[in-house]
Amino acid sequence: MNSDIREKLLEVSARLFLEKDFHSVSVRELAQEASTTSAMISYYFSSKHGLFEEMIKLEYGKILAVLDEIMHQQALLNFSDIISHVMKVYESNPNMPKFIIKTLLYRQGPGSQFMQETFEKERQVVGAWVAKVIEEGKVDRDVNAEVVRIAFLCLTLLPSMMLDNLKASYGEQGLKEFQEEFAQFAGGMLNYGLKPKSKTLKNKS
Repeated sequence: MNSDIREKLLEVSARLFLEKDFHSVSVRELAQEASTTSAMISYYFSSKHGLFEEMIKLEYGKILAVLDEIMHQQALLNFSDIISHVMKVYESNPNMPKFIIKTLLYRQGPGSQFMQETFEKERQVVGAWVAKVIEEGKVDRDVNAEVVRIAFLCLTLLPSMMLDNLKASYGEQGLKEFQEEFAQFAGGMLNYGLKPKSKTLKNKS
């Protein structure tokens, strides 16, 4: 089916573009890996660049979906579960964390505009959400939204970039145990940093 071809092209592009480099991957290679023709790339995505951008939107959209879930939770967040969830998303595509770091760091190349726009959109969304939960008394009034956002980014990206090294050091089972303990520890730090402090209560009285 045609929709299967489109999905296969996105799947193949996520592996090839992020494993290698945009300019190192040819239209012919993409088509061969997806068992289709270059004409199908033009049909669905107009060009190689169009396929690349759709792939980035799809893959990073998985992270944005997790953030969206966070914003709509009513109870105080369990950051341990959230960190574990995001790391599993990265684990399914281990090259994505490296791409995110490279693109945000150098601010150039295919996907850089999308990532920069997304980065700024995240800043606004997280800022509005933190202001909301502050007013609801769920987090400390002195919490800096950007500190929370960047801390979360670091705590999920770095260990996800080190998966191969960690697996080589700990083994398959050891890696799973490490990931669980890391999520609990890192999530606990975020929850502690966010929870209302005594000075918050004094300010509200």
